[in-house]
Amino acid sequence: MDEPTTGLDPNGRREVWTALREVVAQGATILLTTQYLEEADRLADHIAMLKAGRVIAQGSPEALKAALGGDWIDMVFTDATALAAATPQVQPFAVGAINVDTENYRLSIPVAQRTKTLINVINALVAQGIEPADISLRRPTLDEVFLHLTSAETDAEVVA
Repeated sequence: MDEPTTGLDPNGRREVWTALREVVAQGATILLTTQYLEEADRLADHIAMLKAGRVIAQGSPEALKAALGGDWIDMVFTDATALAAATPQVQPFAVGAINVDTENYRLSIPVAQRTKTLINVINALVAQGIEPADISLRRPTLDEVFLHLTSAETDAEVVA
């Protein structure tokens, strides 16, 4: 199927997803192309990612995300001042490059030891009187895997 949910509203997408799952449950194999990586994550047992017509990564959704690395703590702040104050406080807990979105006052840090690090980050922020408007702990997304693999600096092929 070539991008069967393009242009559909969320209800229509869910209906197509349900129908696809029913067909697979009956023993069929479906080859699905999609640019919606959330869709691929929800539906696929095996994914192949392409760059310039060449497979650059393949495997299960979980294996592809695991190959990118650990977990992320995402924080949203109420203003640029809080974001700027928080950034140096969380830097010691990051196991890679921090993503700072100054437009949306969002800070994302890659972490190891997900729960322990979340607690330590919260304690560090509280000690400085910084309170995020929102904070969450999450696994990497397939969008992040794709963006990492297709960046100009990345030429490695991943097979998970």
